[in-house]
Amino acid sequence: MAQIPLGIGAYSRPYGKMPEIRMENRFFEQNPTSAENVALLSRPGTKLLLEVGDGPIRALYTQKGVFDGDLFIVSGQEFYRYNGVDAPLLIAGTVAGNGYPVMTSVSIPEWQAIFITDGETLQYYTGVGGLNTSVVPEGVVFSDLTTLASYVIGSQANSHKFYWIHPGETEVGALDFSSAESEPDDIVGIMAVGDHLWIFGQSSTESWYATGDADQPFLRSQGRSFSQGILPNTLARVQDAIVVVGQDRVAYRIAGGPERISHHGIEEMLRRWQDLG
Repeated sequence: MAQIPLGIGAYSRPYGKMPEIRMENRFFEQNPTSAENVALLSRPGTKLLLEVGDGPIRALYTQKGVFDGDLFIVSGQEFYRYNGVDAPLLIAGTVAGNGYPVMTSVSIPEWQAIFITDGETLQYYTGVGGLNTSVVPEGVVFSDLTTLASYVIGSQANSHKFYWIHPGETEVGALDFSSAESEPDDIVGIMAVGDHLWIFGQSSTESWYATGDADQPFLRSQGRSFSQGILPNTLARVQDAIVVVGQDRVAYRIAGGPERISHHGIEEMLRRWQDLG
């Protein structure tokens, strides 16, 4: 099950009689047996990652059905592939930039690739050789990545545009883009679930769907836009739904529409965390 870290080393004192909770290595998860359908569960650290490169560990990524489900690790500016048995394999090349790396993947018959960006350069790995640099339109950098219908989709940093890469290709066409339409705010994050692409802005959220038309592969879903943006770095997938923290410091589950899943105690903790950040 996917998990959402609520803060390393932070403390929470929810309303009522609940005790103070240390949030280190605790994750916010769905729990149908609780009254609020959520729970904070602790998870042990991964000791193996203490031995991968010189650190720090900047990102982890794995996807079932892509490169046999191997784990990809960014340690410092080095890129590793780990199959769970042998020692992690150092991939030739370095991850460009010093931001937070975001990865996505695509797998079609006889071809698969991992794409990675940290807000500076779009790179890819196909299992042969090392990291390669994608060709993108001049001046375009990507802040987030996802995959839908075998298209790799990247949101342009500090804009309301998103671009796509056609299945089996690695270059971004200058005309292969669309714009979030509900409000002229910058895109904070993107994520695909099922056959829909969710685009989260600073003050709005909207859904797009895959058309199957190579000339216009994505169109905006009618009636599925909301006047609520999200906080940066709070976007996560939990099974077949998306969980985010809105600009109002409320945690929402997105599955057709936004559904509040946090209680007042969690929301107060989120407000305090945001004030400290």
